Amino acid sequence: MGPVRPVITRSVCLALGTLMLFMTLGCQHRGPRGVALADLKPNETRPLFWRIESGRGADLYILSDPNAGGPPGGWSYPPAIVQAFESAQALVVQVDPDELAGDQTQALIAAYGTLPPGQSLQKELPADFWAKLKPQLERAGLPIPYVDRMQPWLVELLLQVEAMRRLGFSPRNGVNESFIAQIGDRSIIGLESIKFQISLLIRIPLKVQSEGLRHTLTHFENFEDRVQSVVQAWRRGDEQLLAQLFSIDGSADPSEKTFLEVFTFRRSQSMAEQLGVLLEAEQHEGERVFVVMDIQFLLGKQGIPALLQKKGYAVKLYSPSALLHALPGG
Repeated sequence: MGPVRPVITRSVCLALGTLMLFMTLGCQHRGPRGVALADLKPNETRPLFWRIESGRGADLYILSDPNAGGPPGGWSYPPAIVQAFESAQALVVQVDPDELAGDQTQALIAAYGTLPPGQSLQKELPADFWAKLKPQLERAGLPIPYVDRMQPWLVELLLQVEAMRRLGFSPRNGVNESFIAQIGDRSIIGLESIKFQISLLIRIPLKVQSEGLRHTLTHFENFEDRVQSVVQAWRRGDEQLLAQLFSIDGSADPSEKTFLEVFTFRRSQSMAEQLGVLLEAEQHEGERVFVVMDIQFLLGKQGIPALLQKKGYAVKLYSPSALLHALPGG
């Protein structure tokens, strides 16, 4: 397939989250809750934000991430979130940024994102489908010979990243990236490996991948609107609407339930267990750890906050108004 372009390496984690966003987006919408967008400045946010305590180890402050990049200049956060980050001794993210920056990541994407020898995307797809895909690739600036060797999942992810670009969102300005850029010499802890995340994608059968790509192209013209719906609900702190948009409100059909189980719920359980280690680490008692987590892992009864609450930890979801005030204890 040739050298992996930097845009793929930078965007693969963002795009994986976006794939989950798109494949589980609900169709029914209700009126918004939380803060009215009219009360927020263009880049201002009141996102879902939790504090989780054990009284024995570190205190966790978990910020939700819509995994859709961010606007020029990035997002603006309320005082409680800014204070929690500035006073934290460590930052927890899903993938360590040093891993993403390495040559190994490019090699993994090149290896797992490439079709087997003798196969091409054009041969795998029906002629009418390829004819519909080709203009989208050209619009996205993706060379046809380059894409023709890609697995459908990688093509789909790149097209979705392009949709976000059209909205003016860049991976460099996303929630995760903005806090990593400000962490300085404090510790960064990654909960998953990029190899694990890519392995989730390559386990999808080629036929299912192709159907997913067809689904994306069928809805591509309104994909920007759907991403915007998630971003706006995140900015308002509308937990109920976000659960609905990700089909975590019980509305998922059988195929969505299977997808959610593999891509979301099992990973939520694994990451909750890892965060539990920090909550129990007596050597870190009284310290603060700031956590940035894709929002689908935080919602509903199988979300990380609910899982940790079931284990007896004290869990608090800050209201939008509470985010405007200083945290207890400074």
